[in-house]
Amino acid sequence: MASVMLQIAADTQHHLARLSSLLPPAVARPSQRPSQRRRASLDVPVVSIARDLTRLSLPPSTQAALGHIFSKGEERSRQSHRSTYDRTLAALNSTFEEDAALLAEYESALAARICTDHVKAMARTRDRMLDEVQDALNRVAVAQVSDGGRGSFSDEVVAVLERA
Repeated sequence: MASVMLQIAADTQHHLARLSSLLPPAVARPSQRPSQRRRASLDVPVVSIARDLTRLSLPPSTQAALGHIFSKGEERSRQSHRSTYDRTLAALNSTFEEDAALLAEYESALAARICTDHVKAMARTRDRMLDEVQDALNRVAVAQVSDGGRGSFSDEVVAVLERA
């Protein structure tokens, strides 16, 4: 039985050797296909709210706090959009294995879309944040007018303070 298996193995080896000589020579392939080469991650634009906060004439500490809150959210948004870009591009790589030019077109369109989505999302966030700040400023202004600038002091306390 062992001699039969040895004969089958030898015949198989012989046919495989002949088969490889019939095939065209293998094309030397780079270690990675162009579509699989590591690309630099997308440079998503940074959006700031500092100039808008300055226009509202807020105290510097308030501007700094609101600017910090916005920049942290903006940073997370950039990371999320960059991650979406990387995942989508990785999926496209397997789809366009042999067509690097078409992949480059899709990559360019994807980059433009991701950047646009980020900028639009941050513009909406900035607008909502500025609306909230403006509403708060308006409420403070109305409260100051309605209490005559007294704050939360009672009439008796205000009278004592005015006499002093």
